[in-house]
Amino acid sequence: MQYPGYKITLGSTIIDSIADSTSSTVISLEVELNINASADTFNIVLAQVNGLVVNKGDSCKVELGDTDNLTKVIEGTIEAIESNIRWLEVKGFNSISKLVNLRINQIYESQTAGAIVANLAGQAEVTMGEKEDGIKFPFYTIDSTKNGYEHVRDLARRCGFDVYLTPDGKLTFKEFTKISADHTFEYGQDIIEFEKYAKKEIASQVSVFGESPASSQGDETLHWLTKSFEDYKGTAGTGTKLQLEDAVIKTKDAADTFAQAELKNIKKNAVSGLLKILGNANLKLGDAIEINKMPNEEMNGVFQVRSVGHYLSKDTGFITKIGIGGLGN
Repeated sequence: MQYPGYKITLGSTIIDSIADSTSSTVISLEVELNINASADTFNIVLAQVNGLVVNKGDSCKVELGDTDNLTKVIEGTIEAIESNIRWLEVKGFNSISKLVNLRINQIYESQTAGAIVANLAGQAEVTMGEKEDGIKFPFYTIDSTKNGYEHVRDLARRCGFDVYLTPDGKLTFKEFTKISADHTFEYGQDIIEFEKYAKKEIASQVSVFGESPASSQGDETLHWLTKSFEDYKGTAGTGTKLQLEDAVIKTKDAADTFAQAELKNIKKNAVSGLLKILGNANLKLGDAIEINKMPNEEMNGVFQVRSVGHYLSKDTGFITKIGIGGLGN
């Protein structure tokens, strides 16, 4: 029989439930990953035994799974330590939080969103992973009124992309386009609890107005004011309209891309939910999951993994909670 397993590396200290199954200093462990958060977190409570020494600023790596296989779920840095006579609590973030500490003033010329994000990641010393180009901007200004993560998030929204860190610590900047599931869960077999929320979409048409109609004369043209933006706006969908103005958008192509991205975001945000299953360390942000055989047919389907929470304790065992968003394409 397989049992939950873990390996926690705190600086030079290793706590391995498989290598030493007789006892463990781990009272509880929480790892929370979220596409909408500026940092993923870990929270580990340890018993005060064996002279355990942990220091703020030490590295932390958490691997979870069972007695046969462990998978890394987060790697980061210890940011806070709380302790008393009985226990030691260790808290920290992964390296995407470095973007929050980055504040710069910089102008980019003729760069794609992906290239700008890669540059910001490099300046924050965050490793760049998968990235897509997205919109090409004739000019794009980064200023210190926002931190690096906020700028990356804004670029992602305009392009319809997601931003998150993989368990290996690589920044991902790309669109969710999966139509088949990475994982399948069935009612009566895998699912402990499942709640799905569906709400009316706030709009079915999006119009985006940029700074000026310079795109009619090419990307190299200087920008100016105009009496009418109708020939240069970006539009997606039909019906109830949401109108956006964004001075960063300077071309017709960019306006169209932003409009399509915003309409897709509206549709994705209209469906959300929370799935609770037995612990599964293989789930990652950006994965697609399929839910089958629910008594209510409307609860079945393919969804995107928007958040993952791993919770392990001696009282409850190993549980994973999955936040879902939007139907897959």
